[in-house]
Amino acid sequence: MNKTIEVEKNYINVDFTPETVLEIMPEWKGESIEVSPLKGGLTNKIWRAKCAKGDVAIRVFGDQTEMFIDREREAAALKAMAEKDITSNFVKYIPQNRVTVVDFIIGSKTLSNDDFKNPELWPLVVEPVRRTHKSGVTLEGTFNPMERIHKMKALLDGFGKEYPELDLDGTIKKLEKIDNIIGIKEDDYVITHNDLLAENFMLIEDEYKDKYDNPVYLIDWENSAMGPRFYDLAVTFQETLVDRNVQKEIVMAYCEGKDFEKTLFNIDMFKPFSETYWAIWSLIQMNVSTIEFDYYPYGKEKYDRAVELIAWLEGEYNLDL
Repeated sequence: MNKTIEVEKNYINVDFTPETVLEIMPEWKGESIEVSPLKGGLTNKIWRAKCAKGDVAIRVFGDQTEMFIDREREAAALKAMAEKDITSNFVKYIPQNRVTVVDFIIGSKTLSNDDFKNPELWPLVVEPVRRTHKSGVTLEGTFNPMERIHKMKALLDGFGKEYPELDLDGTIKKLEKIDNIIGIKEDDYVITHNDLLAENFMLIEDEYKDKYDNPVYLIDWENSAMGPRFYDLAVTFQETLVDRNVQKEIVMAYCEGKDFEKTLFNIDMFKPFSETYWAIWSLIQMNVSTIEFDYYPYGKEKYDRAVELIAWLEGEYNLDL
Protein backbone atom coordinates (compact mmCIF):
# COMPACT_ATOMS: atom_id res chain seq x y z
CA MET A 1 0.00 0.00 0.00
CA ASN A 2 2.85 2.37 0.84
CA LYS A 3 6.54 2.55 0.02
CA THR A 4 9.02 0.73 2.23
CA ILE A 5 11.44 3.09 3.95
CA GLU A 6 15.15 2.35 3.50
CA VAL A 7 16.38 2.13 7.08
CA GLU A 8 19.88 3.11 8.24
CA LYS A 9 19.13 2.11 11.83
CA ASN A 10 16.00 0.54 13.26
CA TYR A 11 15.32 1.59 16.86
CA ILE A 12 12.19 -0.52 17.43
CA ASN A 13 13.95 -3.04 19.70
CA VAL A 14 16.49 -0.62 21.17
CA ASP A 15 16.36 0.18 24.89
CA PHE A 16 16.82 3.95 24.79
CA THR A 17 19.61 5.61 26.78
CA PRO A 18 20.86 9.22 26.76
CA GLU A 19 23.40 8.11 24.14
CA THR A 20 20.61 6.75 21.95
CA VAL A 21 18.73 10.02 22.26
CA LEU A 22 21.83 11.92 21.08
CA GLU A 23 21.85 9.89 17.88
CA ILE A 24 18.40 11.33 17.15
CA MET A 25 18.87 14.72 18.82
CA PRO A 26 22.56 15.58 18.23
CA GLU A 27 21.73 19.24 18.95
CA TRP A 28 21.43 18.18 22.61
CA LYS A 29 25.12 17.27 22.85
CA GLY A 30 26.62 18.35 26.17
CA GLU A 31 23.27 18.36 27.98
CA SER A 32 22.17 16.12 30.85
CA ILE A 33 19.48 13.95 29.27
CA GLU A 34 16.72 12.01 31.01
CA VAL A 35 14.92 9.28 29.07
CA SER A 36 11.94 7.09 29.97
CA PRO A 37 9.48 4.86 28.10
CA LEU A 38 5.94 6.04 27.42
CA LYS A 39 2.92 3.86 26.91
CA GLY A 40 2.72 3.37 23.17
CA GLY A 41 0.35 1.83 20.70
CA LEU A 42 0.29 -1.73 19.43
CA THR A 43 2.78 -1.15 16.60
CA ASN A 44 5.13 1.61 17.79
CA LYS A 45 7.33 2.36 20.77
CA ILE A 46 7.52 5.82 22.32
CA TRP A 47 10.19 7.36 24.53
CA ARG A 48 10.21 10.62 26.43
CA ALA A 49 13.52 12.49 26.44
CA LYS A 50 14.22 15.79 28.16
CA CYS A 51 17.03 18.15 28.97
CA ALA A 52 17.52 21.90 29.40
CA LYS A 53 16.96 22.32 25.64
CA GLY A 54 13.66 20.51 25.35
CA ASP A 55 11.17 17.84 26.35
CA VAL A 56 10.11 15.54 23.51
CA ALA A 57 8.29 12.32 22.64
CA ILE A 58 10.23 10.09 20.23
CA ARG A 59 8.02 7.68 18.30
CA VAL A 60 9.73 4.64 16.75
CA PHE A 61 7.73 2.94 14.01
CA GLY A 62 6.99 -0.76 14.26
CA ASP A 63 8.35 -3.19 11.68
CA GLN A 64 6.62 -3.19 8.28
CA THR A 65 3.99 -0.66 9.40
CA GLU A 66 4.60 1.21 6.14
CA MET A 67 2.47 -1.47 4.47
CA PHE A 68 -0.56 0.50 5.63
CA ILE A 69 0.79 3.79 7.00
CA ASP A 70 2.15 6.62 4.85
CA ARG A 71 4.87 8.14 7.05
CA GLU A 72 5.37 11.17 4.80
CA ARG A 73 1.69 11.96 5.14
CA GLU A 74 1.86 11.46 8.89
CA ALA A 75 4.70 13.99 9.13
CA ALA A 76 2.74 16.46 6.98
CA ALA A 77 -0.29 16.04 9.25
CA LEU A 78 1.79 16.58 12.39
CA LYS A 79 3.20 19.82 10.97
CA ALA A 80 -0.18 21.11 9.81
CA MET A 81 -2.04 20.21 13.00
CA ALA A 82 0.71 21.74 15.14
CA GLU A 83 0.31 24.98 13.20
CA LYS A 84 -3.42 24.85 13.99
CA ASP A 85 -2.61 24.20 17.68
CA ILE A 86 -4.50 20.92 17.59
CA THR A 87 -1.49 18.74 18.37
CA SER A 88 1.91 19.33 19.97
CA ASN A 89 4.78 21.10 18.22
CA PHE A 90 6.47 19.11 15.45
CA VAL A 91 10.23 18.73 15.97
CA LYS A 92 11.56 16.41 13.27
CA TYR A 93 10.93 13.40 11.06
CA ILE A 94 13.85 11.03 10.40
CA PRO A 95 12.68 8.51 7.80
CA GLN A 96 15.98 6.65 7.63
CA ASN A 97 15.61 5.85 11.33
CA ARG A 98 11.82 5.40 11.17
CA VAL A 99 11.33 8.05 13.85
CA THR A 100 9.24 11.16 14.46
CA VAL A 101 9.85 13.62 17.27
CA VAL A 102 7.29 16.03 18.73
CA ASP A 103 7.19 18.15 21.84
CA PHE A 104 5.95 16.33 24.91
CA ILE A 105 2.73 17.93 26.19
CA ILE A 106 3.83 18.85 29.71
CA GLY A 107 1.07 18.97 32.29
CA SER A 108 -1.37 16.84 30.32
CA LYS A 109 -3.37 13.76 31.18
CA THR A 110 -4.05 10.91 28.77
CA LEU A 111 -7.79 10.30 28.77
CA SER A 112 -9.32 6.90 29.51
CA ASN A 113 -12.59 5.33 28.43
CA ASP A 114 -14.16 6.26 31.75
CA ASP A 115 -13.37 9.95 31.15
CA PHE A 116 -15.82 9.94 28.25
CA LYS A 117 -18.65 9.34 30.73
CA ASN A 118 -17.96 12.75 32.30
CA PRO A 119 -20.43 15.34 30.89
CA GLU A 120 -18.04 18.18 31.71
CA LEU A 121 -15.54 16.78 29.22
CA TRP A 122 -17.89 16.28 26.27
CA PRO A 123 -17.60 19.81 24.83
CA LEU A 124 -13.85 19.74 25.47
CA VAL A 125 -13.11 16.49 23.63
CA VAL A 126 -15.23 17.30 20.59
CA GLU A 127 -13.72 20.76 20.13
CA PRO A 128 -10.35 19.63 18.66
CA VAL A 129 -12.20 17.07 16.52
CA ARG A 130 -14.49 19.75 15.12
CA ARG A 131 -11.56 22.13 14.64
CA THR A 132 -9.68 19.42 12.76
CA HIS A 133 -12.59 18.82 10.40
CA LYS A 134 -13.09 22.55 9.84
CA SER A 135 -9.39 23.42 9.63
CA GLY A 136 -9.22 23.49 5.85
CA VAL A 137 -5.97 21.49 5.99
CA THR A 138 -5.51 19.12 3.05
CA LEU A 139 -3.27 16.07 2.81
CA GLU A 140 -2.25 13.93 -0.10
CA GLY A 141 -4.13 10.66 -0.04
CA THR A 142 -7.51 9.55 1.24
CA PHE A 143 -8.90 7.29 3.93
CA ASN A 144 -11.92 5.74 2.27
CA PRO A 145 -12.98 3.16 4.89
CA MET A 146 -14.43 0.73 2.34
CA GLU A 147 -11.43 0.92 0.03
CA ARG A 148 -9.04 0.68 2.96
CA ILE A 149 -10.73 -2.50 4.21
CA HIS A 150 -10.44 -4.05 0.74
CA LYS A 151 -6.72 -3.19 0.63
CA MET A 152 -6.14 -4.54 4.12
CA LYS A 153 -7.95 -7.77 3.23
CA ALA A 154 -5.77 -8.12 0.12
CA LEU A 155 -2.67 -7.72 2.30
CA LEU A 156 -3.96 -10.36 4.70
CA ASP A 157 -4.74 -12.76 1.86
CA GLY A 158 -1.15 -12.35 0.68
CA PHE A 159 0.10 -14.19 3.77
CA GLY A 160 -1.78 -17.30 2.70
CA LYS A 161 -3.38 -17.78 6.11
CA GLU A 162 -6.99 -18.78 6.56
CA TYR A 163 -9.33 -17.88 9.41
CA PRO A 164 -12.49 -19.90 8.65
CA GLU A 165 -14.07 -18.95 11.97
CA LEU A 166 -14.20 -15.34 10.78
CA ASP A 167 -16.50 -14.72 7.82
CA LEU A 168 -14.55 -11.70 6.65
CA ASP A 169 -15.73 -11.94 3.05
CA GLY A 170 -19.38 -12.10 4.11
CA THR A 171 -18.96 -9.19 6.49
CA ILE A 172 -17.24 -7.11 3.81
CA LYS A 173 -20.13 -7.73 1.41
CA LYS A 174 -22.51 -6.28 4.00
CA LEU A 175 -20.20 -3.30 4.49
CA GLU A 176 -20.34 -2.67 0.74
CA LYS A 177 -24.12 -2.36 1.02
CA ILE A 178 -23.75 0.04 3.95
CA ASP A 179 -21.19 2.05 2.01
CA ASN A 180 -23.68 2.50 -0.81
CA ILE A 181 -26.31 3.68 1.66
CA ILE A 182 -23.92 6.23 3.20
CA GLY A 183 -22.98 7.56 -0.22
CA ILE A 184 -20.38 10.13 0.87
CA LYS A 185 -18.30 11.38 -2.05
CA GLU A 186 -14.57 12.00 -1.76
CA ASP A 187 -15.21 15.61 -2.77
CA ASP A 188 -16.78 16.00 0.68
CA TYR A 189 -13.80 14.55 2.54
CA VAL A 190 -11.95 16.62 5.16
CA ILE A 191 -8.79 15.92 7.10
CA THR A 192 -9.52 13.13 9.56
CA HIS A 193 -7.52 11.53 12.35
CA ASN A 194 -8.99 8.01 11.93
CA ASP A 195 -7.78 6.60 15.26
CA LEU A 196 -9.49 8.68 17.94
CA LEU A 197 -9.40 6.25 20.83
CA ALA A 198 -9.44 7.76 24.32
CA GLU A 199 -5.66 7.59 24.73
CA ASN A 200 -5.16 9.96 21.79
CA PHE A 201 -6.90 12.80 23.64
CA MET A 202 -4.61 14.79 25.96
CA LEU A 203 -6.35 16.91 28.62
CA ILE A 204 -4.38 19.83 30.04
CA GLU A 205 -4.45 19.71 33.83
CA ASP A 206 -5.70 22.71 35.78
CA GLU A 207 -2.32 23.95 37.00
CA TYR A 208 -0.99 24.12 33.43
CA LYS A 209 -3.98 25.68 31.67
CA ASP A 210 -2.37 29.12 31.54
CA LYS A 211 0.46 27.66 29.44
CA TYR A 212 -1.81 26.41 26.63
CA ASP A 213 -4.44 27.99 24.41
CA ASN A 214 -6.66 24.90 24.33
CA PRO A 215 -7.81 22.40 26.97
CA VAL A 216 -7.47 19.24 24.84
CA TYR A 217 -4.95 18.18 22.20
CA LEU A 218 -4.96 15.21 19.81
CA ILE A 219 -1.91 12.99 19.33
CA ASP A 220 -0.85 10.07 17.09
CA TRP A 221 -1.66 11.17 13.54
CA GLU A 222 -0.23 8.17 11.70
CA ASN A 223 -3.58 7.17 10.18
CA SER A 224 -4.60 10.69 9.20
CA ALA A 225 -5.75 11.46 5.65
CA MET A 226 -8.62 13.05 3.80
CA GLY A 227 -11.71 11.10 4.81
CA PRO A 228 -15.37 11.17 5.89
CA ARG A 229 -15.58 13.18 9.10
CA PHE A 230 -18.20 10.87 10.62
CA TYR A 231 -15.67 8.03 10.80
CA ASP A 232 -13.66 9.81 13.50
CA LEU A 233 -16.42 9.76 16.11
CA ALA A 234 -17.46 6.26 15.03
CA VAL A 235 -13.97 5.14 16.07
CA THR A 236 -14.21 7.05 19.36
CA PHE A 237 -17.52 5.44 20.28
CA GLN A 238 -16.34 1.94 19.42
CA GLU A 239 -13.12 2.35 21.37
CA THR A 240 -14.62 3.98 24.46
CA LEU A 241 -17.83 1.90 24.38
CA VAL A 242 -19.83 4.66 26.07
CA ASP A 243 -23.57 3.99 26.20
CA ARG A 244 -26.06 5.25 23.64
CA ASN A 245 -27.22 8.27 25.63
CA VAL A 246 -23.63 9.46 26.08
CA GLN A 247 -22.99 9.02 22.37
CA LYS A 248 -25.98 11.18 21.54
CA GLU A 249 -24.84 13.91 23.92
CA ILE A 250 -21.36 13.90 22.42
CA VAL A 251 -22.76 14.07 18.89
CA MET A 252 -25.00 16.96 19.94
CA ALA A 253 -21.95 18.78 21.30
CA TYR A 254 -19.98 18.04 18.13
CA CYS A 255 -22.58 19.28 15.67
CA GLU A 256 -23.78 22.07 17.97
CA GLY A 257 -27.37 20.98 17.46
CA LYS A 258 -27.24 21.26 13.65
CA ASP A 259 -28.11 18.21 11.51
CA PHE A 260 -28.05 16.03 14.61
CA GLU A 261 -30.04 13.08 13.20
CA LYS A 262 -28.04 12.97 9.96
CA THR A 263 -24.75 13.21 11.83
CA LEU A 264 -25.72 10.46 14.27
CA PHE A 265 -26.91 8.23 11.41
CA ASN A 266 -23.65 8.54 9.49
CA ILE A 267 -21.54 7.96 12.60
CA ASP A 268 -23.57 4.84 13.39
CA MET A 269 -23.16 3.54 9.85
CA PHE A 270 -19.37 3.82 10.00
CA LYS A 271 -19.04 1.89 13.29
CA PRO A 272 -18.70 -1.61 11.79
CA PHE A 273 -16.13 -0.27 9.32
CA SER A 274 -13.89 0.75 12.20
CA GLU A 275 -14.23 -2.64 13.90
CA THR A 276 -13.62 -4.60 10.69
CA TYR A 277 -10.59 -2.48 9.80
CA TRP A 278 -8.92 -3.15 13.15
CA ALA A 279 -9.90 -6.83 13.07
CA ILE A 280 -8.06 -7.30 9.75
CA TRP A 281 -5.20 -5.08 10.96
CA SER A 282 -4.75 -7.38 13.97
CA LEU A 283 -4.53 -10.47 11.79
CA ILE A 284 -1.89 -8.77 9.65
CA GLN A 285 0.07 -7.83 12.77
CA MET A 286 0.13 -11.49 13.78
CA ASN A 287 2.20 -12.08 10.67
CA VAL A 288 4.58 -9.10 10.75
CA SER A 289 4.95 -7.51 14.18
CA THR A 290 7.91 -8.13 16.49
CA ILE A 291 6.15 -6.42 19.41
CA GLU A 292 4.98 -8.85 22.08
CA PHE A 293 1.19 -8.67 22.00
CA ASP A 294 -1.52 -11.29 21.52
CA TYR A 295 -3.17 -9.80 18.45
CA TYR A 296 -5.66 -12.59 17.73
CA PRO A 297 -8.03 -12.09 20.72
CA TYR A 298 -7.98 -8.35 20.03
CA GLY A 299 -8.85 -8.92 16.39
CA LYS A 300 -11.49 -11.55 17.15
CA GLU A 301 -13.21 -9.17 19.58
CA LYS A 302 -13.21 -6.47 16.92
CA TYR A 303 -14.65 -8.83 14.34
CA ASP A 304 -17.41 -10.00 16.69
CA ARG A 305 -18.35 -6.38 17.41
CA ALA A 306 -18.55 -5.64 13.69
CA VAL A 307 -20.97 -8.52 13.20
CA GLU A 308 -23.07 -7.36 16.17
CA LEU A 309 -23.10 -3.79 14.89
CA ILE A 310 -24.29 -4.79 11.44
CA ALA A 311 -27.16 -6.70 13.03
CA TRP A 312 -27.92 -3.68 15.23
CA LEU A 313 -27.97 -1.34 12.23
CA GLU A 314 -30.45 -3.61 10.48
CA GLY A 315 -32.83 -3.31 13.43
CA GLU A 316 -32.19 0.31 14.35
CA TYR A 317 -32.58 1.70 10.82
CA ASN A 318 -34.68 -1.06 9.22
CA LEU A 319 -31.96 -2.04 6.75
CA ASP A 320 -31.82 -5.19 4.66
CA LEU A 321 -28.17 -6.18 4.59
